[in-house]
Amino acid sequence: MDILALASVLVFTFGLVSFGTLSVLWIREFRSGECDVLPIHGVMAIFSTFWFAALLISGALQQLQPEWGSTLPVLTWALAFVWPPLIMQMVFREAGVQTGRAGWRVILAVAWVAGILLSLLPVSYALGLIPGAWLRWAQLGFASMFILTGVFALLLGWSSSRAKESREERSNRIWNALLWGLLIVVMGTLIVGRPGLLQDVFEILGPAFPILFVFVNTYYLERLTFFDVFVKRGSFSLLVLLLLAAFFELSSFVWERPGLEGARVWLSALLFLPLALSLPWVYNQLSNWLDRVWLGRRFQPQEAIKHFLGALQEATTEEKLIEQAEQRLTEIVQAPVRVVQGADSSAAAAESTVDVPVRVEGEVTASLRVGRRFNRMPLFSSDLALLVSLADVFASNLENLRLQRRKRDQEQRAQELMIHASQSELKALRAQINPHFLFNALNAIASLIPREPERAEETVEQLAEVFRYTLRDSDKEWTRLEDEMEFVRAYLEVEKARFGARLRTSLEMEPELASARIPTMIVQTLVENSVKHGIMGIREAGEIRVRAWRQDDSVYIEVADNGPGFGRELREGEIPPSTKGSGFGLRSVQERLRGYFGQRAQLRLGRDAEDRWTQALIVFPVSVVRFRRRTG
Repeated sequence: MDILALASVLVFTFGLVSFGTLSVLWIREFRSGECDVLPIHGVMAIFSTFWFAALLISGALQQLQPEWGSTLPVLTWALAFVWPPLIMQMVFREAGVQTGRAGWRVILAVAWVAGILLSLLPVSYALGLIPGAWLRWAQLGFASMFILTGVFALLLGWSSSRAKESREERSNRIWNALLWGLLIVVMGTLIVGRPGLLQDVFEILGPAFPILFVFVNTYYLERLTFFDVFVKRGSFSLLVLLLLAAFFELSSFVWERPGLEGARVWLSALLFLPLALSLPWVYNQLSNWLDRVWLGRRFQPQEAIKHFLGALQEATTEEKLIEQAEQRLTEIVQAPVRVVQGADSSAAAAESTVDVPVRVEGEVTASLRVGRRFNRMPLFSSDLALLVSLADVFASNLENLRLQRRKRDQEQRAQELMIHASQSELKALRAQINPHFLFNALNAIASLIPREPERAEETVEQLAEVFRYTLRDSDKEWTRLEDEMEFVRAYLEVEKARFGARLRTSLEMEPELASARIPTMIVQTLVENSVKHGIMGIREAGEIRVRAWRQDDSVYIEVADNGPGFGRELREGEIPPSTKGSGFGLRSVQERLRGYFGQRAQLRLGRDAEDRWTQALIVFPVSVVRFRRRTG
């Protein structure tokens, strides 16, 4: 086998693998309903697969069965007459709606009829129906049809060209024109019958001529398919051929060595097994090597996902998430990447090469817009698959971030509603304390005037202090603990005038808590509850103790009384229903604490069975601030 014959076998093998892969990809996309190429391209790929398979089978059978002579090449030549009308059909479809004139369709119809009729000549010769001299007419017809195809493609391309075309479209048109010009020249030499080196080369490699057109068109129109099929898979096919050639050369000594006649097949199979098992690894290594050398890819898929996810987990806002995603995606694919949400400008869309949708909760809410790579190389299909995976990772993080934001918004709204409710309850408490407390205080003062006028005067002053506090702080949600304790002291002094010797009180506060910020009237509510449900429930002397202290980073305020208690043991966090009064009381304290401090504050209710004291304890984070104290 000479060099040209060997080259033809390699080219035919390359064509079979490449077009076979294109056919499988097209059929897969067509069946999934996601095919974005013209059907004629799929038909062209399938026909090319059969064409190169027929060429290889014909050549192999000629080597194995020389007696078949020239019959097989002639039958294979019959298939070649389908090429001109099929190529013309593809060019016509690619030209689009601008080619709807009837003249082009008439030329197409004539080409199909001529191609079918001329293909009958080689078949008739193989069957012995016509003499070999007729094949000259078939050869002239074949060359004439390809010249017609070249002229048809050149004219159609010129008539359908646009005023504004991209650099790739212009380069594609120029290369196609050069190829058609070359084809017309070669076919012209066949017609005039002037043999030469060009004709000899074309007779051997001419059957692979369709590869050039698909090669050029795929490079400019389908870069992903070009590099994935022709570069990766084609290189792998040639590498496998070299490995197989080396294998057969090395295994030849097994067949030539005497004494191994019965084990030659098994020994050859054992020698071939490591090569067969290593082919997937070889393809992955070749693919990764091409990615690194040709595309400059820095990350393998798992490394890329880990690198991408590590940045997203640090983002706390949606804006930061998008910023981190764009930065890491640019590093991974070596191309500018934008995360586009909602409507986008046409200018930004024109600059992108790939758009990967981002689906959140089943809906496309954004897209990863990838521009041209920095080294001007295209993206492989594996890059697209990686981008789809990264888009899913981004969508998952975006969804989690939005869920967290919604949860925070809901908690904030719930807290605001709770605070508004607490404010309403606070206003109700203030409205309640004014008439009822005033009525009871005035009765007590009236009874003191004839007996203890000085005590009555002091009680009036304390009553004025109580109402001064409620009026002065009626619009304030927060107050100093020192001011609250002064208010409670004045309130209890007024109640002492009412109960007389039946009520004893004590107030203790650590000095460092004087400026601690607490919700207004929260301690007074507990004290009032002790008076109503504790002191008024017993006939003997009653006592109320109020203590405030700090432990670690929390403020503890306890209000205890020696009243009858709640009547039963309370569960943790339980608030007993009110049997007297409005029912705001303790529940108001609990809701206000929860609204202001969340889970960091609590109200604890209990009963000391040994000392028979009822205790109400509030705990909340300490916050010492500077208040401007107002008096008068």
